[in-house]
Amino acid sequence: MRGRYRGFTLIELLVVIAIIAILAALLFPVFIRAKAAARDQTCCNNLKQWATGLQLYIDTYQGRFPWAGSSGGYPHRSAAPPGGEGIGTTDTCYNALYFYTGRKTSIRWCPYHYGRKLPWLTVYGWSYYYFCPHNGNIYAQAYPDSWLCGYAMSDVSAAAKKPAFCENWANHATGKVFSYAMCYCDGHVKRYQYTVREFILNCYASRDGVPQTKLKWPHGNE
Repeated sequence: MRGRYRGFTLIELLVVIAIIAILAALLFPVFIRAKAAARDQTCCNNLKQWATGLQLYIDTYQGRFPWAGSSGGYPHRSAAPPGGEGIGTTDTCYNALYFYTGRKTSIRWCPYHYGRKLPWLTVYGWSYYYFCPHNGNIYAQAYPDSWLCGYAMSDVSAAAKKPAFCENWANHATGKVFSYAMCYCDGHVKRYQYTVREFILNCYASRDGVPQTKLKWPHGNE
């Protein structure tokens, strides 16, 4: 005797589709946040590797920070610095630390930046910034007490509060608040939620770890 099979009705199919759509709507933002968090963590992990490379460099050069440009957009072309240790023909910080980070090129880029929202960062050679005066860069020159190149680690009185590297710009924004990662001279890395103004004042903290109080460059004067 042939069995009788009952298929799905149109209403049942529509109910199933509606349930799937609701679940997708609930879960999709979670996946987006998880992916963004993973990118942020990758940026922090990269900075941690730069911090390790910096410590190795400092140990090699008698406690001195690299005399090197903050990025490819602001190279340091002088091989005879007034203080600190020269790095020969190397003119950027990421080149100075290249051998001390296992010759890894992938860690130069925050994945959210490279080829995505901020492709212009490819001009600068990496997604981060190092504090050194060079080639008329008005940003670094505005805050000379934030400089590291030409100085020794012993000149940094608050290594846990003085940034050595920071992200060049924000990963993402929530309104006017952005996400920034900073790597400090003692090697620890931390991510902050800052406005642009707060980021500038904190990332250009002086060597004694005190944040700046006034904006001294084109973003505004106070």
